[in-house]
Amino acid sequence: MTGDARELALGLLSGFRRAKLRALTEVTDLYASDGSWEHRTPWYDEPVPFSRLLADTFERVGLGLFEPRFLDGVPEALDMIETAAEPTIDGKQLIAALRKEAGDPQGTSGRNGGKALPVTRVMCRTP
Repeated sequence: MTGDARELALGLLSGFRRAKLRALTEVTDLYASDGSWEHRTPWYDEPVPFSRLLADTFERVGLGLFEPRFLDGVPEALDMIETAAEPTIDGKQLIAALRKEAGDPQGTSGRNGGKALPVTRVMCRTP
């Protein structure tokens, strides 16, 4: 694959993942009290709100399936998201599905016991 084709593929996949998460947030509450706390990420020096941490992690998991370098820091970010105060029940199901998608069913802490629901299950919930 040429460099231009690779960049195009990554750009399309990135946009698709952002749109998919945006659609999920329109049909269900994935988190509450966004902006009440700031979180450090594996990718930025400055702290970010929960919504940004979740969005970046969601996007990186998808990109990592195409190019594994994007998975760097994802297990740590998922641990931060999982232990944050903001995720709702649906948000926690999405986190478990992301772990499974990223190939990290138990996380770096191993606390969730590998339980996960597919992202399609989370997407089918009604508010």
